[in-house]
Amino acid sequence: MDYQDLVAAISEARAETSIWIEGRKAFRRRGAQAINPYGLRSLEYQLWQEGFGYERHRISDISPLN
Repeated sequence: MDYQDLVAAISEARAETSIWIEGRKAFRRRGAQAINPYGLRSLEYQLWQEGFGYERHRISDISPLN
């Protein structure tokens, strides 16, 4: 992997992480009512859903009702 490939990979990872974090924040702000803004078959949709699901499960694990 040369320098340019590394820069591109880091940039892509940042973008993917950012979308995943958007999903987490959406759950915190709107809960289950949050709507994924990305196209259904896109990588971005999946990343957002994973972040959303992670936060939903994280919150339910620390809920005093469990």
